[in-house]
Amino acid sequence: MGNGSSEKSLPGRPASRRARRGCPAARVILGILLPFAGIRLFSAAAGPVSKLAAQDLLRNLKNKTFSGDRIDLRFADAGLIEILNKFQEVSGLVFKVGPAVDPAQFPPRRYNFLGHPWDRALDAVLTDFGLELRLRGGALWVDPFTPEGDKAIPAFLIGSLTAAAAAGAAIWILAWRRRRRRAQERERKITLDPEAVDNAIQRLKYMFQVEKAYRNGRLSLDSLAERLNLQPYQLSGIINSRMGKSFTEFVADYRIDDVKKRLADPGESANILNIAYDAGFGTKASFNRIFKERTGLTPSEFRRKTPADK
Repeated sequence: MGNGSSEKSLPGRPASRRARRGCPAARVILGILLPFAGIRLFSAAAGPVSKLAAQDLLRNLKNKTFSGDRIDLRFADAGLIEILNKFQEVSGLVFKVGPAVDPAQFPPRRYNFLGHPWDRALDAVLTDFGLELRLRGGALWVDPFTPEGDKAIPAFLIGSLTAAAAAGAAIWILAWRRRRRRAQERERKITLDPEAVDNAIQRLKYMFQVEKAYRNGRLSLDSLAERLNLQPYQLSGIINSRMGKSFTEFVADYRIDDVKKRLADPGESANILNIAYDAGFGTKASFNRIFKERTGLTPSEFRRKTPADK
């Protein structure tokens, strides 16, 4: 490290092999003197360099299996653009700097690559700068390095969310079609002669207003429909369409009215819970909840009111 720069050097080849490529003494002298002279030097071994296709280069960088020709490269206080330009000259490929990379933010670097595959040297430089190559639109782009896990997660999430959305939509469509089909079937089954419907309503009112059928705590839609010689879905449809409420609401209204009358009677001595049970309610909790919903008061509050208020 010197003058804010760093020097990276890969292991060299055996001395006997370097000797065949030139004078070792001259290489030593150049390596020592030129950096101190402040000279920016780019040197490459003589001779043609076989070309690598862009896809082959990316595969080599990813797998760390380098097949580029062995060359000598030296960089003394060189910036990113200068280094990339030299690798363009060596490889015959074109490297473009991505918009997320600011060459000015990287201090000059110093490298000595002696007798190494040029793609291995390029990999060392990219790693040192925290960069990587990506192929986009047929061009090699220099971008910030992104770990493989970070690249895979967005794609995985997108795929998972897309699949989940598609599955959810399919389930929703199937459920909607099933509900629609059932509704249509109910509408067809509920259809009765208008006279029969009127007759059923009259009988239903008589059973609730005179016989006080709602006081039966075991009263159910099925049992009531049987007494009226109707199917349960027919009775439910009549109550829904002609009275604007469900069977449960219909029964609860009669029970609450019964309780209110008795609580408003000054002569009524039974406690509130017994009155609720007499009206057909099965539990204290359900009675208190329904009474408050219908009246806005608790049963005790309602009973404490004066006859004039009632």
